[in-house]
Amino acid sequence: MSYDVAVVGGGHNGLVCAAFLAQAGKRVIVLEARDIVGGFCTTEETVPEAPGFKMNRPRWTTSSPTSPIGGRRPRAVPLRAAVDHPRPVLQLPPADGPAISFWRDHHRTVEEIRRLSRRDALRYDRFVTCMKDFWYTAAPYLQGHPKRVAPGTILELTKRLAKTRKSMGTALRILMSSPGAVIEEWFTREEVKAALGCYSVASMGTLDEPGSGIVLSVMAVMHHWGARRPVGGNGAFTQALAAAATAAGVEIRTGAPVAEILLGGDRATGVVTLTGETIRAGEIVAAIDPTPC
Repeated sequence: MSYDVAVVGGGHNGLVCAAFLAQAGKRVIVLEARDIVGGFCTTEETVPEAPGFKMNRPRWTTSSPTSPIGGRRPRAVPLRAAVDHPRPVLQLPPADGPAISFWRDHHRTVEEIRRLSRRDALRYDRFVTCMKDFWYTAAPYLQGHPKRVAPGTILELTKRLAKTRKSMGTALRILMSSPGAVIEEWFTREEVKAALGCYSVASMGTLDEPGSGIVLSVMAVMHHWGARRPVGGNGAFTQALAAAATAAGVEIRTGAPVAEILLGGDRATGVVTLTGETIRAGEIVAAIDPTPC
């Protein structure tokens, strides 16, 4: 059997890629090693002592922006999935004292923090402004080709940078730092530090990894985007993606681990599954972690 594209890995990235390719008229197959699609984003029975009780495998719960800050609405894969809008977006119940909540409303969140520390409230307000300015400025570039930047994109970036230049130096320092260093530099109250720290490590990164301060910027722009979480857990989201991909013409195979990528000259020509089946494809997309677990 021959395909235009073989996507190795049926996580959310692989499914989105496959759906877009199929919408463009390509014949696409997705090969997933596990018996369920979703990769990092599934909802399954994970506790043997609690049969029938399903949990999100990672601690992270999907939060989906509706559109980039100041950017055009991107192309979309149509999904049939019920979503909920959590209020607040993030809440930390301390061992003693009142809980601290992070709301969609930026100013309401600042007032929450002000109950604990006026300084931290002012700093959080500044932090959110810098991060929103960064995403507003970067949005046009992120919506185009990373290497072939269109002249119109450069012009739009220049216009936006003129408006946000006072925030860019601070924003770039945050992005190049580790989340832990940013939290310690900017805030004093342990409640605020703990809430932002918990949010950061939900990305499955560490607090001390340089250059990963960008995960904190996502918390900031949640005030613009809000949060949408799938009813039924993370798995409901990826199952909806799989259904949309299938509707677009994608063939999805589970329980089909790939053992080898075939090469012909200087390009990939297909894959061989662990069972020995050869699948030919004009293009191969590796939607998996390049480092074996």
